[in-house]
Amino acid sequence: MSNSIANLVLGSDAKLSSSDNEVIFSATSSRVLKGEEIELVYEVADPERRLDTSAGKLPSLLDLVHQCHNHEPWLDTSLTPFVLDGVQIGFLPARVMKACIDDSVNQRRVGAPPVLRQVRFAMNHREIVPPTATSRVCEAITFTAEFGTPEARTSGLNGVAQRWREARIFPDPLDGWRGELYAIYGLNPQPGCRNPIAFKLERAACALFGFATFGVHLTAYTVSPTTGELKVWVPQRSSTKSTWPGYLDNSVAGGIVAGDLPMESMVRECEEEANLESSVVEKHVKQVGVLSYCYKTRKQGWIQPEVEYVYDLPLPAHVVLQPKDGEVDHFNLMTLDEIYEKMREGRFKANCVLVLLDFLIRHGHITADKEPGYRQIVTQLHVDLRLPGP
Repeated sequence: MSNSIANLVLGSDAKLSSSDNEVIFSATSSRVLKGEEIELVYEVADPERRLDTSAGKLPSLLDLVHQCHNHEPWLDTSLTPFVLDGVQIGFLPARVMKACIDDSVNQRRVGAPPVLRQVRFAMNHREIVPPTATSRVCEAITFTAEFGTPEARTSGLNGVAQRWREARIFPDPLDGWRGELYAIYGLNPQPGCRNPIAFKLERAACALFGFATFGVHLTAYTVSPTTGELKVWVPQRSSTKSTWPGYLDNSVAGGIVAGDLPMESMVRECEEEANLESSVVEKHVKQVGVLSYCYKTRKQGWIQPEVEYVYDLPLPAHVVLQPKDGEVDHFNLMTLDEIYEKMREGRFKANCVLVLLDFLIRHGHITADKEPGYRQIVTQLHVDLRLPGP
């Protein structure tokens, strides 16, 4: 940069460094601040994340997104990191942190090795570290040395969760114990390759530790050959479900159990939940993307970072979805107007709304010209969780 340009932009006191493309200057040297009183401006809530709760007003589509993606855990300093091999993999509320410490004390008291221990963790995420500091040191939880293998971690942490369950410490969510193990991931030793599983944990316990979980969601739909009208198969969840009983759901959805690939899970869930033969699913199904978000539960405030692999299933009119395993009460074939209405009435499970919005965007029913919140909606359907995954 020439001296004349530097003086024009920065003021006559600006100094050029020895490098032609680096300018050293300060606000005071450029006379911006001299003799002026600088007003203090306070940050307000991000208008793109603020819900409009005016009485009688239906939520916007962006409001619906924020009812699911409703928390930024990296900015929440009340949460304690769960770390593994120097990488944060979870977020613990204070009462879970205390329960971890209590469990370790009790294990020592009975002569058993404690599973978890406290450490000091130096964080360097730019979102939470001031520009003047290289890191922020905080308390964290990790495994003890005795639990250093995937098998030992799996046995140890499930033991902790089982003791809490028996002691009725966290009935929500542990009353929903499923006997299914989810894969938890740590630092990938070979970036670009499939990440090995660090350990496995009962799915109902994952929310306590704020671990990222992974699922599959499918939208089954029909298109009229004469009118072109698109309709979507919508199930109502069983009233006996431990979570979101009686709510509307995506056509087929489920968690990915440890060891499964996404498509394996999707095909199996279609057969179990909707009585769809694997041959029909494999012939018509299309994998269309991935959604990610962080949901903070309404009652207990558990942190749930989630990733959903998304599928479309266009079906012939004669194929009818039917309940099979008791997870679903019944299926309805709904018009798009009915779906918009039910979403705004709060009838859908929160994360299912994200999948439907993604579907409507991809099929051209929500566009940038017609939807004021289009840019924000698209962005917030694909949040970088900054946590390890497969």
